[in-house]
Parts: sequence; C-alpha cells; structure tokens
Amino acid sequence: MKTDSAQCEKTHFVDWLLDGPDWQAGYFLSEKEYDNWKRRSRTLQHQLLDSARSAGITSPDGAKGNLLPASIPGCDRSVLLENGLIPDPFYGRNMHTSSWSEKYSWAFRKCFKIPKELHSARQLRLCFKGIDYQAMFFLNDNFLGTHTGMFIPVEFEVTTLIHRESENCLAVIFEPAPDGLPNHCEKDPADFAAFHRMQCGFGWDWARKIVPTGIWDSVLLSPSNTARIKDFHWQTANEFVSLSMEMEALENWTGEVSIRLVPENFDGESFALRESLSLQHGSNSKTLKFTLENAEKWYPAGYGQPSLYKLFLTLDGITKTALVAFRDLEMRRNPGTPEGARNLTFTVNGIEIFARGANWVPIDLLPSRATDADYRELVQWAGVAHFNMFRVWGGGLIEKEAFYECCDRQGILVWQEFPHACSNYRKDAEYLALKSKEASAIIRKLRNHASTALFCGGNEVQYYGEIPDSPLYLMYENLVHRLAPGVAFHTSSPDASRPGERPHGPWNYREHAFYNSHFRNFASEIGCNAMPEVESLSRFIPDTEPVPDGQSWKYHFLNLHGAHDVRIPLQGFDATGNREWSQASMFAQADAAGYIFEHYRRQAPQASGCLFWQFNEPWPTCAWSLIDYYKTPKMALYRLACANAPRAFSIEDQSWCLGDGQLAGTLWYCSDREEFNGTLKIELWDGAGNNLFSEEMRLTLDKGVQRIQQLQYDCHNAKHGIVLVVLNATDARGLMRSERLYGVPDFKAAFRLPPATIEYSVQTTGQQLEVRLNNTGRVPALAVRAQAKQSLLWQQNYCSLAPGECLVYHAQASASTPVAEEITLSGWNLPNNNIVRNER
Repeated sequence: MKTDSAQCEKTHFVDWLLDGPDWQAGYFLSEKEYDNWKRRSRTLQHQLLDSARSAGITSPDGAKGNLLPASIPGCDRSVLLENGLIPDPFYGRNMHTSSWSEKYSWAFRKCFKIPKELHSARQLRLCFKGIDYQAMFFLNDNFLGTHTGMFIPVEFEVTTLIHRESENCLAVIFEPAPDGLPNHCEKDPADFAAFHRMQCGFGWDWARKIVPTGIWDSVLLSPSNTARIKDFHWQTANEFVSLSMEMEALENWTGEVSIRLVPENFDGESFALRESLSLQHGSNSKTLKFTLENAEKWYPAGYGQPSLYKLFLTLDGITKTALVAFRDLEMRRNPGTPEGARNLTFTVNGIEIFARGANWVPIDLLPSRATDADYRELVQWAGVAHFNMFRVWGGGLIEKEAFYECCDRQGILVWQEFPHACSNYRKDAEYLALKSKEASAIIRKLRNHASTALFCGGNEVQYYGEIPDSPLYLMYENLVHRLAPGVAFHTSSPDASRPGERPHGPWNYREHAFYNSHFRNFASEIGCNAMPEVESLSRFIPDTEPVPDGQSWKYHFLNLHGAHDVRIPLQGFDATGNREWSQASMFAQADAAGYIFEHYRRQAPQASGCLFWQFNEPWPTCAWSLIDYYKTPKMALYRLACANAPRAFSIEDQSWCLGDGQLAGTLWYCSDREEFNGTLKIELWDGAGNNLFSEEMRLTLDKGVQRIQQLQYDCHNAKHGIVLVVLNATDARGLMRSERLYGVPDFKAAFRLPPATIEYSVQTTGQQLEVRLNNTGRVPALAVRAQAKQSLLWQQNYCSLAPGECLVYHAQASASTPVAEEITLSGWNLPNNNIVRNER
C-alpha cells in the first residue's frame, strides 16, 4: 500500500438528498376496502397501482388539487398537523382523535428533476433509509417493488427508469398501519410482536398507541460510475487497521482506492494511503491491512478524549465518508462472579470502565420528526450528567445515523438491543429470514461506530419464555460474530439465564436502606418516576384538570396505583397545586437517582455499571424520564451530575428523612482515575439559617473507592424541619461541591419556609452564559433554578445555597446563536420580590 500525503482525488458525484417540504401526500383507500381487495383474485399490487393511477398519484400531472403539501421525513400525522387538519395529538387526550388515519392507505409522492451533475452517472439507485411500515414503490408509473419493515433500508436500481432531462414522479403507497395490542402475554407472542417495527408504538406502560405511516428517515438518489463500494467494515487493534470492503463492478475494472483520515474533533496528524485494485464484473471483496503510527485513540467520557477521524474512502470518483476511531473494546469478568456469569465490565483500550448512564427510548412517537439537532441536544444533556453509556432499549428504534454520531462525539458507549421487548417471538422460517435480513442491516449500520459496545437480543424477552438457545437469538449471535467481530452479544437484558444483572428494577421510590443491600454486577435498568417541570405540564395538561384527578393526568401516566404511585414519597410533603406536586416528585426522583448511582459506584469493581430507567421520553408524560419530551431536564439530571462526577464525595445513610433527628452515615470518596489531596469542609444548616455543624478535614485519597469515616450529627433541633448538608472539597484541581437535603422528620414544611434572598448577576460571552448567585439572606435558598427564554445547556441547576454562600451556574446555547442575558430564578422559598439583579 502506498502512503500519500496529497489530497484525495476529487469526487465526481455525491448523493442527492430528496428530503424536504416539496412532497405531497394523501389517503385514498380505507382499511375495509383494502381488506376486501386482499380477498380478490387480482393481485394486491395491481389493485393498488390501479387505485393510485386513478387518483393521479403516480403521474406528475394528476391529483394536483387532491393531495396535501408534505415534508419528508414525514408521516400521516405530521402531514395532517402541517395542514392544520388535526389538533396536537400529544395534548390532553387528543391522541385518539386522529386514530382514523391509521385505517387508510396513504401515498407520498415527489415530482422532481435530477441535477445536471448526475446526468452522466452510469448507475443511479434510489435509497430509502426508513419506511414505516409496508409499502409499494413507483417511479414514473413503473412498479419498483414492495417492502416490509421499519429497520431495513430499501434500495432500487433506477438507471433506466429515471428521466435525466425531464420531470420524474416518485410515489410510495402504504398499506394501512399494522394493528396490534400492547398485550404482554406470558407464553404466546404478543400482538405487537408480529410486526417488524418500533414495538412501543403499539402502547406501553408510558406510551399510548399511535402507529404512524410514512417515510421516517431520509431518501437519497445515489450515483456511481463503473465500480462502487457497497459497504465496508473498519476495525482497529492499537495502531493496526483492518478495512474490509464489499464492492460492485459493472464490468472488469482496474484502478485505485484512496483512503484518507482527517482528525475530526482534535488537532492532529492526517493520514492518506492508496491501493491498486482489479475488480471482476459483479461482486468483489477486499481486506486492506495497514499500520498508522501515532493515531489518537477514542475513550469514553470521563476516561479520556473521544478522538474521532473523518474517513474519506474513494473509489472510481465516488467518496464514502464516516466517522471512525482507534479503540480496542472487550468485556471482562467482574471480580468475584460465579462460574457462568456474563462478562459485564466494559474495557476500552485496556481501561476498565464503570458504565454510568441511562436507557434511551425513541425521542418521538412520530419518529420522522426527530432531527439531527434533537439528537445533538439530548446527547449533550447526557454529557452534563457525566454519562458514558446509553442502553438503546429493544422496544424502541434502531435510531437514525445522527444519534450514533452524537454518541461517538460525546464519548458515550451504546448498548444496542435488537427490536424485541417483553414478549416471545415467532421462530418459523419466514420470520427468521426477515429477521436475519433486518439484523444484518442493523449490524452493518452500527459496526463502524466507535460508540457501539454491545449487541443484545432484546429487553426482558426471557421473562416471556425465550431461552438462550432459541434459533432467533442464536442467529443474532452468529450474525454479530460474523459481521462485527470483537463486539459482544448478550441474549437478553437482563440475561435471566446467567447471574449478574437479573432482575431489573425497581422503578419507584425506595428508601436508602433498601438500596444499601441492592446489588447487581451491572444494574442495567433501575429508576424512579416523577412529574416534569410545571411549564412543561402546561403544554400537555389542560388547565381545567386538577392534579391528580383529571383524566389527562392519568392518560399521561401520572401513576396513582401500586408501587409506582407517585403519592407514596409525596406523603412526606405538604404539596398543593401543580408546581408543588411537580417539585416534590422531582425531588423524590432526584434523591433516589443520586443515591442509586452513588451506591453502585461504591460497589466497584464488583459492580461495573448502572443505567437509569429512563433518559428521555417519546411524548409528554408524568413517568420515568430524566429529561422530558420538550427537552427540559428534571431535577434528577443535576443530582446525577454530582453523583457521576469524575471525583465525588457521597454519604451512605438510611433515609432522606431523619425520623429520630439523627443523621448517621458513612462518608465515601469515589474516583475513576484521579486521587484527592486537599480539604473537605462539611456544613449543616437548618431551615432557619442556623449552622448546626461545621468541620474541615485534610484528606489524601487514592483513586478508586475509599471509605473515609463514620458521620454522626444530632439534628433534632433543626428549625422548620430541613437540614442542608454542603460538602465543599478543594484541592489543586479546584472545587468540588455537593449537597444533600434531609427532612426532620419529613419535608412537610419544604414549601412553607421563611423566604430566602438571592442577589444575582449575569455575564455572557458569545454562546456562554454565567450566572453568579449570592444568598444574602439569613436562611438557605432551596432548589434554586435558573431559566432562560432560549434553549440553554445548563451545567448546574436546582442547587440549595446556604446563608452567605455564592455559587456560579454556567450555561451555553445549544444552537450556534449568542445567548441573551434574560433569565428568571425560582426556588422552593424564593419569592420574586426577594430576587435582586446586580450588574457586574
């Protein structure tokens, strides 16, 4: 192989994106009519084509007045919303007012001329990245084929069918949406298990049923010359690279493949190489092996920089690009685990990782609406919480490419489940054949991403009768080993056949004493439910419905039954109205989440990870997410930011309430890679601003998990039933601050405290904002939240300030626009007339 420092050859053609607002859509056939057609002797394909033609859908000149303007990616509901024909389905109980749309066959079409630069392409292929769910495709009245499945891309060779000079008409005609119930059967496959699509769209314990029809990901026209690269696989071991390519040639061809690597997110050396190739007419494969000295490695967040390279792979004038990295991944056995246990310690470049993160679910029940900017903002919020792993839940999506690229950039490992959850599944040859095709597409899509860390057969499938040697999961395992060697495969999450992470849960508030004895080698799903912020509530709950008895509250999963009853932890509060209910439930979730993660960090290395259920949500609820549908974080996300910090002090205790007025516990230090050599100051304040205790200690601590000392504080005289504990640790690396709030004996006075006084100033620099807060009053200011009119990524929020304490909140714009200085402050005991703006 020749090394070449020159620029790679100029690309002759690039893919042309057909996305945009210039599509049309319409519904033209009811489910009843469609079912009748299925029983007739003529093929359904001909019937659909006849119907589409009579409606003018496949002709550029037809149906001009009968179709609706549409944007692609898009679906039936997004089209109806664009045209003002239905109300917001996520508001109140509107979801079912548009369910009629699922009973019709929908058509989407685009009339277009191809750009002149594509006229000379020898071959053109039409590529659909995501179709939901069953469709037939037509180009210029020519039938291209059919497709079933949400996660298999669709590609048609259209070289001889497309008009190079004149207008083209592309039409996609869908069957009515599949109809399945969210019936989680113990033995038989559930209704939803019959369909190769996002399972939670049929309804879940945090999602209502909505099954959209449409083109949920991008559409491309892809050109090529004589030879092209169909797919490739990038693998590294230290500085050694193995690049396997699958190629297609229209005739015998001889030339060069050019490989160029350019640092994407760091300053470093670029690499360029060339290799001569001789391809035979038809399919070809080639593996290139080479060494690149001084290549930067990729690490998960908290363990180093996620260094990425942009790969330019050019063959016969066509360049394929991808983000790639140098990283060695393996899974190791946790210390002390019994024989047969799973390897549950993720190891990157020889470093054992404590995985901390959350379970990722679809960001919209209408997946076509998910944009690159949505993924970027949500993954950035995970960075605020110091996450380094997402488990992409099996009942959701194989996400769009942008999600995985965001995880690559953020240093977040991805535990990817195949699209199965909470059911057993068919095993017949027809089903397995389609699942093999689907799984191959999924593995090929994800295998080059630095973030891809594990493939898993599905979520909790073993609870519903599946076994590890099921032909379905054996097939997945074989495909992973063949197509993505080096990436581990697990049958199920949790794997009920092996010790380590079983069972999942709980998913509701439990006392600290419960978690002190809770242990998994890897806690892959554990959580607590909470309402969102009050401004989010106003966007989907009608003002006329009182909490908690209005029907919309129940419709949006404000749990009022069983262990998940949100009122259980709220018994310790005297909460009235939406805002206080919201604040109390968020505080309960934050307390549980923070304590769970601190507990599991203290169990390392026997425990190697903890993943919260759940990170985000696909529609607005009062359920388990850390960040709501509108991308507003709950209090728990900031509690986790402290618990997951690279270096963190924590208190192991029995409860968030001090029934006997005694705070007894153990002080711990947890660090991934750094020691501590400095001072730790502990202060206790009551609700009236009395300093109950103050102590400063000098500490020298190694990295890892360190038990420091026992704590014992008498708090029975705490005024107003509140104790604020502030831990300020300082060494050469700076200040680490954490806090805890305790109720004495409960939190019934939390929203009736004496008013605090806050002075603040704001400073902006480009996209950065800094808010300096100063508690100038005599009492603690509790859960102080800063907000802005624009979307900002707040690094701190909901902190409680002791009297005289000064804190700084930092934020940055999530988009490339300068930040404004307009902010508002709120808190549990912070009336507007006690907030003073000072100029700096």
